[in-house]
Amino acid sequence: MSASDSDILAVDSRHASLSDFNQGIASDLFERTRRFQGFLKDWRGREFDRYLLPVLSYHGGRARVRENGQGSVREVIMFCSADYLGLARDEAVLGAAAQALRSHGASVSSVPAIAGTTDLHTELERHIADFVGAEACVLFPTGHAANIGTIGALCGIRDLVVVDKQIHYSFIEGNQGSRMPLGELQALGSGPSCSGSRTSAVRRSDRGVLVVVEGVYGIDGDVAPLAELSRVARHYGARLMVDDAHATGMLGAQGRGSAESLGCPLPDLLMGSLSKALGSMGGWIATDTATADYLRHFAKTIVFSVGLPGVQAAAASAALQRIRDDGALLARLRANIQVFQDGLAAEGIPQYKRGESAIHSVRIGYEPLMRDVLRDLFREGVWAEGLIVPAVPRGEERVRFRIRAEHERQDLERTVSVLAYVLRRNGVQADAKRQSEGVSSPHRAEGRPFAEIVDVALACAEEARSAPTWTSANAYRRIVAGEGPWESVCAEREAFTAAVDSASRAAAMPTSRATACIWGANAWGSR
Repeated sequence: MSASDSDILAVDSRHASLSDFNQGIASDLFERTRRFQGFLKDWRGREFDRYLLPVLSYHGGRARVRENGQGSVREVIMFCSADYLGLARDEAVLGAAAQALRSHGASVSSVPAIAGTTDLHTELERHIADFVGAEACVLFPTGHAANIGTIGALCGIRDLVVVDKQIHYSFIEGNQGSRMPLGELQALGSGPSCSGSRTSAVRRSDRGVLVVVEGVYGIDGDVAPLAELSRVARHYGARLMVDDAHATGMLGAQGRGSAESLGCPLPDLLMGSLSKALGSMGGWIATDTATADYLRHFAKTIVFSVGLPGVQAAAASAALQRIRDDGALLARLRANIQVFQDGLAAEGIPQYKRGESAIHSVRIGYEPLMRDVLRDLFREGVWAEGLIVPAVPRGEERVRFRIRAEHERQDLERTVSVLAYVLRRNGVQADAKRQSEGVSSPHRAEGRPFAEIVDVALACAEEARSAPTWTSANAYRRIVAGEGPWESVCAEREAFTAAVDSASRAAAMPTSRATACIWGANAWGSR
């Protein structure tokens, strides 16, 4: 039964977040779904919707998509795919998959322990273990399942899992499923790390400690300091787990991952994905033989889930062989990464990091403003990703680009140029390069110079420290950070905007859409 128009509640998607609709208490479980329909109706009408766009074909780092699921077909430069080396459509990989489909069928139709393991699976496990230098490897249906299943199997309610705050959400889910305590790593320098004092404080003889990081973080592409983490973990008897989903096949001289890249020993548990550089689907854990055997019998995401289809295992094996045989794949990816990084630097777009990883993010800091940026990029033929709650904390929303070996140089250069234009158009940043050339920033749609609004925003931020009369300092902080229920934040925003408008009129400053610009000032003005 579908919701009628009378059941759908009107929602202004410019001032709402997806996370608003999976919270709250209601007597009818479907009440939030009807509220969400109101959000979707407005969201799609404003061309914000990029979810579930049907892709018709891929070619050369581009994709042909059908807009809004049923609209016109257009070609866009694709930055949402994790097929970093282009192996998902490689002829050797497709050939291996076709052969496995004929010999093993479309599904193994059973859990691995009973009848869901084939020679294709055991061969892939041997290949992965040999590739990364581990004793053994265990396959999982997905990378998500590998993380949840491993933590759930190894860690109990008395144990402690210590994670970085930007860890993949599957680790948080694994922790919640086992009801174990969760700690947070202390940051050292620019990358995630673990302080000795923190580990010492939580170490007890009656519980185990698991430190979990990503080799390459999927949010910003930064690389974990594995040497320091390994040293601290060994010193305090903790175990180290590294999620190398965004590193396997891409980092290191042979593409063996973050440990090879940094010259570090393998962690106790190395997680990887078949669905990224290996162009297939699934996840794996590389570890010692005893631990691998234990996971096969106690990881619930293996024991209670049908096994990985043989066709996926065969495709991943062929992709792994291609990475070993053809160094040009990795070389082209790294060349494209360099082109994109150099372009961002030339346009004056702040970069969180420069390095080997293929992930680059631009921080926006406000979800509705980020949607404007994503919509305008798509209109210009660039399909990027938006990272929102719970992938990132509210107030740290980002636009993410994943560089691939298939991207053409001219497409990368065009993307950087389009990105710089869209950011300026939406008031997200004042372009440093053009300012140095004496070129003023473009006006917003209302014809108001962004620079003047930034001045107002920063002046208000300074005043907020002394609790201005029109709002409290705490309310201002919540508005800028986007914390708390959106209903209350939006109410405060209205009062805040009215006060800023009044103050700016007295100062003869234009402030149309002041709040949206203040989000941009918060994200970029202090960087």
